[in-house]
Amino acid sequence: GEPLTRGELGDLARAARRRGLVPVMTTSGIGLDASVARGLADFAQVNVSHDGVDGAYARVRGFDGAAHAERAIALLAEAGVAVGVNLVLTRDACHALEATAARVAELGARELQLLRYKPAGRARDPSYLARRLAPAQVAGLFPRIARLASERRLGVRIDCAMVALLSASLIEAVDDPAGALARLGVFGCEAGRHLGGLDVLGRASPCSFLPAAVGRPVELAEAWDGAEPLEALRAHHAAPPEPCASCPLRPVCRGGCQVVSLHAFGGFAPDPECPRVRAHAALA
Repeated sequence: GEPLTRGELGDLARAARRRGLVPVMTTSGIGLDASVARGLADFAQVNVSHDGVDGAYARVRGFDGAAHAERAIALLAEAGVAVGVNLVLTRDACHALEATAARVAELGARELQLLRYKPAGRARDPSYLARRLAPAQVAGLFPRIARLASERRLGVRIDCAMVALLSASLIEAVDDPAGALARLGVFGCEAGRHLGGLDVLGRASPCSFLPAAVGRPVELAEAWDGAEPLEALRAHHAAPPEPCASCPLRPVCRGGCQVVSLHAFGGFAPDPECPRVRAHAALA
């Protein structure tokens, strides 16, 4: 849900700081004003979701919230709050990538986080296939990201699910790609390893996009150490089949996004949208 519907966000951030946690938040920006922005000073960073300029936001979401997002970015920057932007790379948003990056940098964002579109939540239906990145867009993504980073107007980050999509380009362009990514702090699927999720009912999951590992509230340690879905995921990470088994990126990627694999196959498997997996399937 939208965190700005809670009135005590600043108190929550301060409580987290006192406990040694580093609070961050993602918001649509809808409802944020200058007073609220100033109250978010204890967050290490606030990321605003922006689905793209030139009408991309409206095509992705079904309503045009771009003005809300852009106003929020500017207000947070003016309040001295570190502000980033989350851009989910749907087919439409990808077309406007460079223009969106330029716009949010102009408004005061310091970082652009590129997120892979995943078949989770409302996207877990047939519309996912039409909205996910086309193979040609995937193939051209690495040089576009590299150009954005080289401009140094924004820090550019990718989420864990993007590693598989960039695999073919990374292997071709970088010596020891797994080592290079690890040194940069870029990792693939960390679900059930260094990443986990808790939903509003207290149910634990390997990541925020995967279903709960236990269908009832339990102690986190119980779910984390013994839940069968988590063990199955860890087993897949430890010994993925080809082409992942021999992939130079395997130590980092670990088989790609299992949200996508689970949607496509009903189980854990090599990421079907990875260019190397596509090529391997074509040869099989």
